[in-house]
Amino acid sequence: MKKNIILVLILSLGAILSACQAVSSQPTPTVEITSEPTPSPTLEPTPSPEPSFRALFIVGNQFGNTYFDMKTELESLGFWVETAGVGGRDLLSSCPNHEDIPITPDYDISEITEDNINNYQLVFIPAGKHHRSIQYSKDVERVLLLSKEKGLYISSVCAGNIVLAAMEGLIEGYEIACSSYTKTFVKDAGGIVKYSLFVVDGQFITGSSGGGNHANAPIEDMAEEIRKLITGE
Repeated sequence: MKKNIILVLILSLGAILSACQAVSSQPTPTVEITSEPTPSPTLEPTPSPEPSFRALFIVGNQFGNTYFDMKTELESLGFWVETAGVGGRDLLSSCPNHEDIPITPDYDISEITEDNINNYQLVFIPAGKHHRSIQYSKDVERVLLLSKEKGLYISSVCAGNIVLAAMEGLIEGYEIACSSYTKTFVKDAGGIVKYSLFVVDGQFITGSSGGGNHANAPIEDMAEEIRKLITGE
């Protein structure tokens, strides 16, 4: 009898051990934990700061290379330079005395109005043979007289002074830097002839001839003086 009981216990214990091994051999289920990805914040574009100073250049066909010289100098001083072409926004060629470097104006001169002229602190007319045509433009006359009325600084160099002199009453009573080539025009317009590299008188900052070479024109000094006048230094 005892042997039978022992045998039953041994068989039962074996069955229990087999069941445990079977359970332990089952793979443990993998529980995947998913979470919503955190959205990246949307970065708003940083607006470009408005330029502190703006200059408007007035040019026509065969404008002088002092256009590029003054543009480079003013931009290095923090100016935003825009160009108004006389006769449309078509491609304009530079002075034939040097390598032709054509430009496309930002505006036609007719687009400069009493409303938007206040966007600028300076109007500049470079040297060059374009003076032969743009001095007769009614739009150029309107913009220059409006610039004077609004208190903008008006600058020109070499033959650009002839354009100022052609505008009725614009430079009358003001000292203007002259060369032998421009002195008659300035005098006839009521301006005061000054044989200096550059002259500042009121709103006018003018430079004389570079002797036929734009690199000799007093562009760097003029640009620095313009900056000082506008900033009040």
